[in-house]
Amino acid sequence: MSWNASVLSSVSSDTEPTVVITFDSAKYIFNVGENTTRAFLQSRRNWKKTRGVFLTSVGTQRASGLPGLLMTFADSGLTSLNIAGPAGLLHFMAAMRKYTFRENLSVNPIEISTSRHQDEPSDDMPIYKDDNISVFALPVSAEIQSPEVTSGSVTLPHSETNVVNRRSGKRKRSPSPPAPPLQEVISHPDFDPTTLVGNMAQEWLRHIVRTMFPGSAAKPDASSTKVEHVSQPSGFNRPLPSLPACNRRATLAYAVVGPRVRGKFDVKRAEVLGLKAGPLRARVARGETVTVVGKDGVERSVGPSDVVGASEDPGVVLILDTPSSAHIPSLVKGFESGAFSKYWTNGSEKKDHALRVVFHLCGDGVFEHEGYKAFMKGFKDDVHHIVASRDHVPDPITFTSAAFNQLRLNHLDNDIFPVPKYSLEAKKALDTTYRACRSGSEVL
Repeated sequence: MSWNASVLSSVSSDTEPTVVITFDSAKYIFNVGENTTRAFLQSRRNWKKTRGVFLTSVGTQRASGLPGLLMTFADSGLTSLNIAGPAGLLHFMAAMRKYTFRENLSVNPIEISTSRHQDEPSDDMPIYKDDNISVFALPVSAEIQSPEVTSGSVTLPHSETNVVNRRSGKRKRSPSPPAPPLQEVISHPDFDPTTLVGNMAQEWLRHIVRTMFPGSAAKPDASSTKVEHVSQPSGFNRPLPSLPACNRRATLAYAVVGPRVRGKFDVKRAEVLGLKAGPLRARVARGETVTVVGKDGVERSVGPSDVVGASEDPGVVLILDTPSSAHIPSLVKGFESGAFSKYWTNGSEKKDHALRVVFHLCGDGVFEHEGYKAFMKGFKDDVHHIVASRDHVPDPITFTSAAFNQLRLNHLDNDIFPVPKYSLEAKKALDTTYRACRSGSEVL
């Protein structure tokens, strides 16, 4: 099974970095900044078979192109999509409800908590998995935060009632009655979404997203010519609940683990064992054990281990988003221990994967930071590094077709139609220490 990771758009005056992982049967997009849809059109690449969109943050740099991309997906026939991102994803998507909705598209939002403490190892459970990839997430914080309420937890002060024992002076906790279901709450005539907190607020935001993208096309009413659309719940257009307390500067690092590639079938060995081309050989290729009679007349059992070579370790792609130098300690800490440590040279020695490439999305002052240089040196020499750093890359014209039209109009009137500004040289030269220690590094 062949697959690849490619760059759709780089960091420039018009675009932010977007990475696309492509299989024959599916595509996975990482970050959708402004002009992502336009970048698809400019590159003449298509978005068909897209299964998932993964955001390293829900800020404008990484997610502002999501509304337009969702509507483009729906209009091109896509019927279902997974969207993963850090805490605040549901609030971000629900905030688009006034101008982003498509009834034929079903969206499954996956909100990932960013509340991991510095000393807490990262979870080794994938946040997304299908027949092609498994995606793991590592929260990267700008500083040590107090324990954060996860997206699915309850933050109501009255969720637990404190009862004081007068004799002992100790405080006991007694659970409050269960909260009423959401449908009962929103059916109340005085329903106000801004009063919702905790689990109820998250459930309301999910309900809004389901209303925006129900995944069922509008149906015509049999008794009239009108089209029956999905009805909006009470309070749909009212202000949203307050954004939950979370580290809004936190980002996510992603590890994308590809499929394990089966070893090659040894045709010569199969013929020696008497396994001829046909149904029996196909069964062995599928992992079954069959009984055959060899050229020597001896009956024997032949299994995959007899004729199939060793499988290749799954390939891994890392996507690291480090907006500022304040995020570097948290990033390094996440690779020193926990699930992501196996991708680093200084981590576990037992390897069940093959790290191929690391995409570094670096904010101002990150790429030249001594701590980040040391972090990059921690990877093996055969790992390829692709870096997006605004100070270390040129700023060429991204949308050449539109720029060419502007250039032609410039010949008519250079005051009304100025030539777009661009630069073919980076503001800062690539540090020689990077070239010496990372021969596989390049900037995009």
